[in-house]
Amino acid sequence: MATKPNPLGAKEERLLFLIGVVIGACLPLGLIWSHGILVIPGLPRSDFEYYFYPLRIFVSRWLLRGILPYWNPHLFCGYPVVESVQSALFYPFNKFTILFQSHMGLVSDLSLHILILFFAQLFALRYAFGVRWAPAAVASALLPWTAIIAHRLMAGHATILNVVAWLPLALAASVRVARWSRSGPRWLVVGGLATAFMLTGGAPQFAVYGIFTQSLLMFAFLNRPRWATVLRFMGMWALAAAISAPQWLPTLYYLPWSARAGNWTFYADTGLALLVNVLETLLHAPLGDGLVDPHMNSRGVWDTAGYFGTAALLSVCALLVYVVCYRQSALRSPLLRTAFVLVIVGFYVALGGEVPGSTGFRTPHRGLVLCHLAVPLLLAWLLDARRQTHRSVRSFVRILVVVCGIYGAGLVIGWYYLAQKPEVVAVWLEQLARSGPGGPPPGIATFDEKGSLNILGPFRSSLAQATVFCGLTVLCGLFCIRFRAPWSRLWPISCAVVFLIDPVLSHWRLYRCVTPLTETGWPPELAVQLEKAVEVCRTDRGTPCRVRVPTCVTNAVQLLEDVGEPSGYDPLMPLLVNARAPWFSQPASPEERREWKDRVLGVAWEVIEDPPTSEAVPMPQHSLVLKPSSGAGELASLESSFDLQPETFHFGPIDGTTNTLTNPESLAVVRRWLGDIAVKNHGQVLWERVRSPSRMRFVTHSSTSSVLVVRVTWLPGWKGVWPDGHFATPLRVNGWMMGVPVREGVSSVEFVYTPVGLRYALFTALLGIALSVSLLLGRFRSFVRN
Repeated sequence: MATKPNPLGAKEERLLFLIGVVIGACLPLGLIWSHGILVIPGLPRSDFEYYFYPLRIFVSRWLLRGILPYWNPHLFCGYPVVESVQSALFYPFNKFTILFQSHMGLVSDLSLHILILFFAQLFALRYAFGVRWAPAAVASALLPWTAIIAHRLMAGHATILNVVAWLPLALAASVRVARWSRSGPRWLVVGGLATAFMLTGGAPQFAVYGIFTQSLLMFAFLNRPRWATVLRFMGMWALAAAISAPQWLPTLYYLPWSARAGNWTFYADTGLALLVNVLETLLHAPLGDGLVDPHMNSRGVWDTAGYFGTAALLSVCALLVYVVCYRQSALRSPLLRTAFVLVIVGFYVALGGEVPGSTGFRTPHRGLVLCHLAVPLLLAWLLDARRQTHRSVRSFVRILVVVCGIYGAGLVIGWYYLAQKPEVVAVWLEQLARSGPGGPPPGIATFDEKGSLNILGPFRSSLAQATVFCGLTVLCGLFCIRFRAPWSRLWPISCAVVFLIDPVLSHWRLYRCVTPLTETGWPPELAVQLEKAVEVCRTDRGTPCRVRVPTCVTNAVQLLEDVGEPSGYDPLMPLLVNARAPWFSQPASPEERREWKDRVLGVAWEVIEDPPTSEAVPMPQHSLVLKPSSGAGELASLESSFDLQPETFHFGPIDGTTNTLTNPESLAVVRRWLGDIAVKNHGQVLWERVRSPSRMRFVTHSSTSSVLVVRVTWLPGWKGVWPDGHFATPLRVNGWMMGVPVREGVSSVEFVYTPVGLRYALFTALLGIALSVSLLLGRFRSFVRN
């Protein structure tokens, strides 16, 4: 009869647990904060600097004044905050650091979610799957060091980390809801809250993948009575939908008006692109890591890297083969069954499989994150000595040696071609680099002597690292079956060190990627000039300042109050934002077209970069000059010339003078209001400052009845004061502007933006939170009584 292996002693258990906590929680935080507080996390020009830092400054500016900003007036001539998703305005954990300075808030949010990621996985393994604390801590420590997490930190994809941090808890809660017990109501609430946090975190693609996996786990653990299991899951999803309604309900309504839903060419993975993902999962940065060596694929290393350690990879593959061949009965274990579901779903999604709600996702290979979430589950099952016997361990080690042999044979082939036929390897790597949408970055994939070194250097380093850790994996396996107690107690510790040291050595630099505050934002001299330009617009024109800026400072207008730009960057920007130009019935020179476009967009100033400089260059090295715009556009004006929008173009006005309306009904209303007026109105429009970015107020001095046209993005959430005093949706003028009729003389016109359905969504969210609290308190009282 097979005997049980010698279990770990108390000292070994504490040491193993301490290793997991130090590497999984303490070390990442130490690296993140190692540069002090006067930095922004991520590489220069990452999404932290380019997108999230300016956005956080804008949101913090208004939250500290006690106002929820539903409208962002700085970008795209205005666009919504809640509906743009990545603002994550209703994600509660963004608000915990709102009192910090914006750059410290980013670092604090990053640190908080690394802790959530580690401890969510730890508690899921311990309480949902019954794994002991020590192996659970080691397995959970691997997750923050996987490439799919570490490279997202370098790239500044904060919202992806928001969602992925809650995925382990949401999936574990789903298993416990399916396997209903006395603690079922508590797990239902935990699953509902974790899923709600995923839906409000700002990365809907990962949230959809998580909910899809939850539904498959429901079927994997479907027990009798089956209808009861389905009803419990429906209750958990209903709770999550209710709590997250303020985020997803306005967003769904906004999608037809957004660029992502209506005018983006989506990226489709090819077989060669998938091969890049496979290669960068088997090896560490064979195409470059984006830090020491530039990454050869234009998709970016964060979109292709999947490495989580050679030892962990080989051990997981060996375990999957072992369970399928020798321990099919182990699939009854919730831990292994959940891991197998994650692996199957991850590969299905990454290969382009259809997932409900995922239409339009540009990067289906991101589904590999589910495979990464399966790795801690498999390693925890492997390291938990209670589940093993000496016979089972020896069988596993034999398979592990075979898997390492196959992997090693591949490494030998790679070394052979690298030594004997480097030009073949260079051609192959260059083909992989071309699998991205734009091909390889210029100057990297060349075939001269220097270019070959650039191509082959990272590949050679990745082969060397894989060879070392493949050998260590074999030694750990042989060590396990060669020695008995007390040496066998050291096997889990040695495995833990090998499992963790590889991804830590591979990705520790990514946690130290920072951008100093002195190398971001507006140059000091230009910031002073912009402040003066703002004062000029407030004094002379009575409006905020709208500026045309070069790409290197896109979104930086949010750093200054009352400064906006007609363009910007956001994945859910308003539809066809770059097509907002006058329609010309007659030929016009490029200068005339530019002048008329600036006038239509309300651009009063422009920032010119002379000479043009690469975006990768730090901001202090850019030469930027502020000049008045030749168009001298205004934010709002009184108009009396209107016609129906022709079918041949989307935006107006015609020749920059005749404003257009989208339908005959609106045109009839305007013509009845204007009467027989055929001359241009000579009135004046004054902008009144209000204490909210979601409100605008104008005072008009009009010589005749006319229409106030405001050059701000029209959306159904806007309401304006009409002449009879009631609030109603403004006219849609020129395809994207807002218009409201005004009377002769002095009139006060106010516009208010509220996301569609927000009031009902907030009420629903409050009901969901109240239900969650009542369920949790009920279980707590029951626990106290017992």
